[in-house]
Amino acid sequence: QAKLSMYSAIKGALSDFQTTFGSLKFTSTFHTLSATSSNPSAFTATASNSAQLGNYSVEVNQLAQSQQLNSSAAFADKNSTVIGTGTLTLNLGKYTYDSSNNVTGFTPDASSSAVKINITNGTLEGIRDSINNANAGVSASIINDPSQGYKLVLTSATGENKAINISTTDAGLTQLAYDPTGKYGTATTSLTETQQAKSANATINGVAITSDTNTITNAVDNVSFNLTGVTTQPETLSITRDTSTVQSSVQAFVDGYNKLMQVVNSATFYDPNTGNTGILIGDSTVRNVVNQMRSVLNHAVNNDPTAKYNSLASLGITTAQDGTLQLDSSKLTTALSEAPDQVQYLIAGGQATTTSNAFTVQGVTDNIPAGNYSVSYDGSNTATVGGEAATVQGGIITGSGQYAGFKLALNNSPSSAFNATIKVNQGAMSSLNSLLTSFLDSGGLITSKTDGLNASLKELAKQQTALSDHLATLQAQYSKQFNAMDTLVAQLNSTGSFLTNQLSNLPGARKGG
Repeated sequence: QAKLSMYSAIKGALSDFQTTFGSLKFTSTFHTLSATSSNPSAFTATASNSAQLGNYSVEVNQLAQSQQLNSSAAFADKNSTVIGTGTLTLNLGKYTYDSSNNVTGFTPDASSSAVKINITNGTLEGIRDSINNANAGVSASIINDPSQGYKLVLTSATGENKAINISTTDAGLTQLAYDPTGKYGTATTSLTETQQAKSANATINGVAITSDTNTITNAVDNVSFNLTGVTTQPETLSITRDTSTVQSSVQAFVDGYNKLMQVVNSATFYDPNTGNTGILIGDSTVRNVVNQMRSVLNHAVNNDPTAKYNSLASLGITTAQDGTLQLDSSKLTTALSEAPDQVQYLIAGGQATTTSNAFTVQGVTDNIPAGNYSVSYDGSNTATVGGEAATVQGGIITGSGQYAGFKLALNNSPSSAFNATIKVNQGAMSSLNSLLTSFLDSGGLITSKTDGLNASLKELAKQQTALSDHLATLQAQYSKQFNAMDTLVAQLNSTGSFLTNQLSNLPGARKGG
C-alpha cells in the first residue's frame, strides 16, 4: 500500500512536469514578438508572430473623435411633455469648416445611407429610445442641466465621415434638427455642436495614414497601432523578438523537473547515517523512468552539425550532482540573442530542410511531428503540401488544414512544376513529451506497475479474508471442543464426588480423627 501511494505521487509529479514545458514544444513560442513604443502615452502597438523585425518612425498628428451635438433648447421634463412626433431623417457624412470653425459644407458618407426614424412617443425619453433603437450609428442620451432643464445629446462614431446630419419636416421635431448647410431642406442648427467628428491622422515611416478610429491595422503588416495621444516629434516603434517568454518557459521546465526529482528522491533515498531508506529504493521501474528522461535530455542535439548551440548544456541547462537541473540564464540569453533559430531547433524542433532548389522554407506548422512531407506544384496556381491543397499567392505556397503553418517561397518566377519533400526534425521537448506520455498511458510503465500492486493488494485481501474465515472456523471448532471437554470434566468431577461419598459411607471405612 505504501509503494502504491508513492507510485501515485510519482505519476502525479510526472504529469505536473509534463505541463511545465508545454509551450516549449511549439515553434511559435520562439517567434513571439514584442512591440515597444518609445512614447506609450502617444501610441502602443501589438505585433503578431508574422510581423517583420525592425524599427518604425511614428508621428501621431491627430486622434480620432466623435461628433457631439446638444439640443439648444432645454425641456422641463423628459418623460411627459411631448416635443413632437413624426420622422427624423438621419444622414452620416463629413462637414467642412472655415477658419472660424463655421460649417461650410456637408458630404454624405458613401458607405452609409439615410435612416428614417419614426417618432411615435414624442417625449424626450421616447425620442432618445427611438434613435438608439434605429441602430443608425448614433447614440442618444439625456443630460440634466439644473439651471435650464433636460437636453438631448447625440454622439456619433469616431471618424470625420461619421458626423451627424439630422433633418425633419415635422414642426415639433425641428427643435432637434441639425442641418447647418440646408443640405436636406431649410438650414437649421437647433442642436449645438460641442465636438467635431475627426479621423485619426498619423505618419508611419513617412507615409500619411488616416483612420476612422484610433486603431490602425492596415499600415504595417501584422502590426496593430493604438493611438492615445498626439506627438510633438517622431517616435519609434521597435519590433523585436520577445525572448522573455522563452526564458520564463525554460525556467519553468527546469523548476518542474527539479520538483519531480524531489518526489523521486524521497521515494528512493538512502541515509547512511541512520540507515533509513525510501519505500522504492532500488526499484527498477523508477530507475528506468529517470534514466530514459536523462537520456533524452543528454542526447538532445541540434541537427545542424555546424550549429554553435547544439545541446541543452550549450544553452546553460546542466545536470547537478544530485540529479537536478541548473540553468545559467546568462548563457540562455546569449544564445537567444545570437542564434534564436538554433535554440528553437534544439528545444522545439521545426528545422526543415529540402533537397529542392525550387523553393525556400519560410515557416513550418507549429508542433508538427518529425518526418517527411511532400510538396507538389504544377507551375501555375495549384499546389499541395502534405497531400492537402495549398494556396499559391505572391510567390508563396501556404499549406492548409494541419499543414497551415507551412510557408514556402518559390525561388524562381515564373517557377516550373516540381515534386519535392520537406524533412522536419523534432526538438527535445517533443521527444520528452512523447516519453512521458508513454510512461503515463494505460499501458505505460507507471500504470503497469500500479496495476501490479493493485492486483497484489487484491490477492492479499483475498488471502486475508480466507485466513480470517479459517480462523473463525478453528475458533468455532475449538470452542465446541472446549465446551464438550468442560461438560465432560464437570461430569467426571460430579462422579468423583459421588464415589467419594459412597466410599466414605461403606461399613468399616476408616474415619479420620
